[in-house]
Amino acid sequence: MTRKLFSSFWTWFCLTAVLLGVYYSPLLFCGREYYASDHTFYFEPFTRVIAEAYRKGHLPLWNPYCYAGMPQLANPSPGIFYVPNFLFVWLPYSQALALIMLVQQLAAFVGGFLLIESLGWGVAAAAFCGLLMALNGYMMSLSANYSLPGSACWAMIAMYALLAIARPGLSRAARCGFVVLCALSVHWTIMAGRPEVFVAMLALLGTTAVFLLLGWLKPFSKLAAPVEEVAGADADNSAGVVGDTGWRSRIAPFVWQIGAMVLGILLSAIILLPVYEWSKLSPRANGLALEHVFNWSSNWYDLLCMLCPQPLGDLQQPTSHFMKLVASRPSHYPFLPSALIGPVAVSFALLGLGDKTFKERFLVFGGFCISLVLAIGKFGPVSSLLLKAVPFLSVLRYPCKLLIVVIFFAAVAGSRGVFILGEDGVRNWQKRSLTAFWLVLLAVAATFVLASRFVAAHLTNFPKALPPALVHDLGISLLVTSCIGLVVCAAIIFKDSLKISAQHLALLMVLLLGASIFVPAMKYAPKTVATGYFAKKSGLHERLKEIEPRIHDPIASRFMPLYFDPLKVASGYVPRYPNQVGEPFMQYTRELCLPNTAIDQKLRVGFGYESSENQDYRSLFLKTLHTSNVDKKNMSDCELARFCLITGTRFVSTQIVNTKGPVNLLNSSGFRLVHQDIPLNYRIYEVLVSRPRAFFSTNYRTIAKQDEVVKAVMAPVDDAVGAELAKNVLVELDVKTDISTDPLNFGDNADSRARAIMDGAGAGVGVGAGSGAGAGAGAAAAASMGAPKFAKDAVENVPEDKMAEAGAKTTVAFLRDEPEHLSLSANVPEAGFFVLNDRFYPGWHAVVDTRPVPMYRANGFMRAVYLEKGAHLIDFNYEPESLRNGFYLSLLATFILLACALVWLRQSAWNLVQYLSTGKWPQEVSDHLG
Repeated sequence: MTRKLFSSFWTWFCLTAVLLGVYYSPLLFCGREYYASDHTFYFEPFTRVIAEAYRKGHLPLWNPYCYAGMPQLANPSPGIFYVPNFLFVWLPYSQALALIMLVQQLAAFVGGFLLIESLGWGVAAAAFCGLLMALNGYMMSLSANYSLPGSACWAMIAMYALLAIARPGLSRAARCGFVVLCALSVHWTIMAGRPEVFVAMLALLGTTAVFLLLGWLKPFSKLAAPVEEVAGADADNSAGVVGDTGWRSRIAPFVWQIGAMVLGILLSAIILLPVYEWSKLSPRANGLALEHVFNWSSNWYDLLCMLCPQPLGDLQQPTSHFMKLVASRPSHYPFLPSALIGPVAVSFALLGLGDKTFKERFLVFGGFCISLVLAIGKFGPVSSLLLKAVPFLSVLRYPCKLLIVVIFFAAVAGSRGVFILGEDGVRNWQKRSLTAFWLVLLAVAATFVLASRFVAAHLTNFPKALPPALVHDLGISLLVTSCIGLVVCAAIIFKDSLKISAQHLALLMVLLLGASIFVPAMKYAPKTVATGYFAKKSGLHERLKEIEPRIHDPIASRFMPLYFDPLKVASGYVPRYPNQVGEPFMQYTRELCLPNTAIDQKLRVGFGYESSENQDYRSLFLKTLHTSNVDKKNMSDCELARFCLITGTRFVSTQIVNTKGPVNLLNSSGFRLVHQDIPLNYRIYEVLVSRPRAFFSTNYRTIAKQDEVVKAVMAPVDDAVGAELAKNVLVELDVKTDISTDPLNFGDNADSRARAIMDGAGAGVGVGAGSGAGAGAGAAAAASMGAPKFAKDAVENVPEDKMAEAGAKTTVAFLRDEPEHLSLSANVPEAGFFVLNDRFYPGWHAVVDTRPVPMYRANGFMRAVYLEKGAHLIDFNYEPESLRNGFYLSLLATFILLACALVWLRQSAWNLVQYLSTGKWPQEVSDHLG
């Protein structure tokens, strides 16, 4: 990069940074806070868990507050190893998030600028692509899903580095440098945590590498040529290859490119393996229902918002009159508020695609069309057929997320349009065609404005009738948009009359692009509230603490919210705190401890919202909920009561009135109404038969499959199978941890456990220490500790009076209660099962009296260990093998990356030494710097 080019890059970079600084200034400097949608329900609660864990000095691997415990490690977004997320450790949520968004958008600018500049299309075209990728509506409006722009922005840099690897004549050191850049960019693309985007971006990178190998993307092979060479190239081959000698010469760069991508994937193994482990247990394991996958497909209005800046105003608020008419998912805010690229970008994209010297325009147009067809989801036939053929792809839900790929192809085409404008290469037929396009759109807009009733009456192909007011508003927006498009046409047509050089006009068009997308972004910036929103208390939580002051004790039972989406706000609800339009609803969800807002109150709940939920647990909960009085009338609620029993739930809440009408009271045979709050529209019930978080039972039955627990929970009210849950613990013999494994240990007692296994010694367990045969016997005893020989369907029943006596003599105490490590003491009068009502999940291991023991799955979902009579110290440690394996793979990739970096930096370091010692750069460096 020459000094002139370097200066131009920093000028545009600083301009972009200033614009973004202005956009995010209320959050960065004025203490404003995000609050809408997933800020409240998802990202703020989970980033709070992550930040608090790091502040305490441990990895946030486990979240104890949702789903009776869930693996935070397996929740890729927000990722616990995504470097920008460490800002949440030191800054308040909204300030940290605004800074992350700013950094991500600057990364998108850098990637877009470098990508286009490396093609030799000039500074104006590079700035055009950089600004469009940084300031488009997708990037600006998705703060409530900031990890989506995160996965997209680093992919832009990865694309630049991938193409740079293919430069003909590139030295090995320089190629290693681009491998490092590509691998790190791929790594961050993945670590941002959105497979819906990073899978698409990785597919795009891989396809690009293959097309380069085949020679189908010849313009992108020209990366070695300086701008001066490009300008002097044959006009008919302006996209030609410099130094290309055939496909054999492209094999080595292809291997380097694939190696860089694989290296980036291996770097991400530390999160990919835990996510893969969870995915086999998740609702997505066998493919989601198409209806769920396509909840947010890109409809006609989403596509229109790419051209016009939100024609119907901000739909992300309850006061919107038109939201229900145009949202792709009924009764929900649009997932993507805007994907605006604007009329300037559209104009130059059309010019770029019409450039006959741009040989690869058909590939760019093809990529645009394919990504657009996939983004419209259920509104087109292709996505449905594809998902039916490959059900696994349903993990990539909500097709509107793919609009960023559409924007990328539009940015490349638009950059080409700016390039030919700067080269004074816009043909007359292109000028006429572009002008005709905007004139037709202007005529349509005028018709919508002047004859809105007539148009509304004849627009009958929409799912819902469009009122004249909506048609009129669409017309106004289209009118303004088409006028801006005509201004672009006029500037191009009358360039000579205005005495503006082609290069200067190209730069002016880039500035016009920035204004056309930044001004609407400022107008429709995400809503914020005054400082302290996330510190406000929950009314339901405050009442729970009055009902049960020990609700936060480690041994206390859980709380379970029983609400339906969408939530019904109480009629006449008045927030307890100052608010603005749209805020009362979000405040109300926090009042009711809606998942996952209960995390902010440190309240353990039995369900959650999205994240790393398990299919079996989720399915059974929803079955019990939909067979209860919350959803139907005159139900026994026995299924719901049993689910509460096996999950250690003592309190549940329902609304008094929901969107269907009055909510029935829960059956008094299983639930007792303890509080009703009419202003906040909720009821609190106590579960009559519940268990604490940890308990001991001498009554148990061994079972073969989890299905037997499901059968018992869903049994009719008078069925003996269902009644058994209140008496017996159902233990699955075949689902247990393997004590022969040696998982990566993050606990404090690794050495003591190792010594116990090696020596066969331990305090108070009746195993003697010694050597020789005695030591071997001790080791064998240690290995069998806590692993009794059960028979299938074995039943251990103790008379009720004896069971009550045993329960009275049992003492259980929590000594340490941390997400990834729990220590308890238990003194039990007889042999039996000690049950911890926290979720059984791969990676959890049990230790009793310093010896590893099998941990069984009890009651379908919870953890249990077998105890002999006496006093015991019990430890539960979360030490996932998937994390260990991922760590080793990531470590291996890191060493390879460091080796590449050393090769790359060796020559650069020597050049720097020469400069520091002589005051002059080596001749080849001076020539390159100009």
